Amino acid sequence: MSRLVMFGQSIDAPPAAVATWALAELVGPLEIVGQIHWVHSFSLPRTSPDEVGRALQAVIAHLRENEEITDLPRFAKAIRLVRACLESVLESSAALDAWEASHVPQDKRSAHYKATESQGPMRPPWLHQKGFQDQLGSLSAAFSRYLELLPPIVTMIQQMAPEVAASYNLSRIASQIPVYKDLLTLGYEETIRREATKPSA
Repeated sequence: MSRLVMFGQSIDAPPAAVATWALAELVGPLEIVGQIHWVHSFSLPRTSPDEVGRALQAVIAHLRENEEITDLPRFAKAIRLVRACLESVLESSAALDAWEASHVPQDKRSAHYKATESQGPMRPPWLHQKGFQDQLGSLSAAFSRYLELLPPIVTMIQQMAPEVAASYNLSRIASQIPVYKDLLTLGYEETIRREATKPSA
């Protein structure tokens, strides 16, 4: 048994419950972080700009309360490192929003949003401005650090509760990590092109 905070209560949780929690709170944010990076890379319009941010804030709060209570040292370290990465993602996302609001006129942003809605994602005209590149680079660096943390966490979950890992198809989730790494190193356009040319499984 290990101490775990779930639904606001501290409980003695069996390995399967701990593994399920770890999968949801440590590995689960991968899709959220990927969405944040995608939106900012193409400066896509958002009907609810804070919606994704709120989801990540909730995860960070869960990580913080369990970081203080867990009696598994390796687990506590993973929580601490993931929390730091996710906090950096949120900070970088907010900095990008602030930069665009102060450096890109509203009419230019609106024109870009309308173009992406009718033609699909495209890089914004201000892509190569230094301020935007600096902030996007900070977001990419935080995303990259998070990706580096995930493989040992996946292994830890698989060892802790193989049945949980299998039931949630953790191996499929893990297979997405190299694709995200390619997005950061090769760019979205080249990665999408390469994935499209791969033979079907």
